[in-house]
Amino acid sequence: MKRFSRNSEYIYGYHSVLAALKYYYIGVLEIFLLQGRDDERVRTIAQLAKELGLSCQWASKTRLDAMVNSAVHQGFVARIKALQVVSEQQLMTDLERQQQQAFILVFEGIQDVHNLGACVRTCVAAGVKGIVFTKHNRASITPAVVKVSSGTVFQMPVYQTSSIARLLKQLHQCGVRSVGTVAEQGTCSSLYQADLTGPLALVIGSEEKGLKRLTQQTCDTLVSIPMHGMVDSLNLSVSVGVCVYEAVRQRQLKTKSIM
Repeated sequence: MKRFSRNSEYIYGYHSVLAALKYYYIGVLEIFLLQGRDDERVRTIAQLAKELGLSCQWASKTRLDAMVNSAVHQGFVARIKALQVVSEQQLMTDLERQQQQAFILVFEGIQDVHNLGACVRTCVAAGVKGIVFTKHNRASITPAVVKVSSGTVFQMPVYQTSSIARLLKQLHQCGVRSVGTVAEQGTCSSLYQADLTGPLALVIGSEEKGLKRLTQQTCDTLVSIPMHGMVDSLNLSVSVGVCVYEAVRQRQLKTKSIM
């Protein structure tokens, strides 16, 4: 999936630019720094750019604001090449190589870029091996997502599928269990009762409507997060964090028991 709509894009923020230089250095085209700024962060970026053979350009705040449509850039902007599409076929190859360690998230209809950025950051921290979107997903990897994720998106493989239902069937055939998350309690297993070890795909629905009925029917298992009091749902990125780290907990316990 193309994470940016044009051949190149401006990303912004210290952590985003730093991560691009570290993890996507072959795609960094230009670095722009706020004119007159001289501190440790500036020197760090300048040194990394120099090591990559890139020269930093000094620019006024007005110019930097214009590059990023007045987003909060902190005095750091980079122009990078559009990231390449990672196909569904490549996903299957990667999952086969990962075997028992396979652990991905499949997003169906996530809409908010801030939720998406937060989810990506959590996934990277937890050791998730990749995330999957549909071709027409409303939220994609934009510069805003790069910023919210603190640049961690450059460490996360992002795949595309044209049909989540078909993908889940393929995953099942490859021995990867799909666990869908739903808000309704009492009609499915509690998250904490479900087995989240082994090759796993967590399937996440949209903020408003959750998983489509066909997707729910195609998942191997459906789970919900137990709720108490007057709360019947959590913010999507919070839910993803709870689910992902419950999977991490179970997987670590299983590894220790085997050892």
